[in-house]
Amino acid sequence: AAVPGIGGAHWLTHESDVPAADTEQTAALHCQGDVQAILESRTIRFAEASAAIDPASEQLLDEVAAALRPCLGSIIAVTGHTDAGGDKGANQALSRARADAVRWALIGRGIPADGLRSSGMGAEQPLAGLDPADAANRRIEFSVIESAPVRPTVVDTPGPG
Repeated sequence: AAVPGIGGAHWLTHESDVPAADTEQTAALHCQGDVQAILESRTIRFAEASAAIDPASEQLLDEVAAALRPCLGSIIAVTGHTDAGGDKGANQALSRARADAVRWALIGRGIPADGLRSSGMGAEQPLAGLDPADAANRRIEFSVIESAPVRPTVVDTPGPG
């Protein structure tokens, strides 16, 4: 719900939050887990102080796109983060530009644009247990948001004749 422009959506945080019969939600959780597993030991890299994706990250982006394909139909949040070094405003802008660059890279790999949302957090959410200035805080995170079904209201439901 914190993603701008998203209404009627909720975050799926744990597989236990999903009823067993709801395979669409289970697929979304599975795909988010797949992306997290891919990014556990590797990071999408950028040129220093830039939103230009390092060419060495192209194969990693291919893998992320493949892992996101089962999530098509869901909203995928791409969130950029920076370390605490430098100007707060510049970090905010850089984190957003990097998230946008990843979003466009995924669109180029066949992930529909209307299912991707990018945002930047700057240095506001450092990784737990790390110094805010640690370079490991420079990262891109992915979250799968499952769209809530829209239920017609009395106004939307046609009446007799």
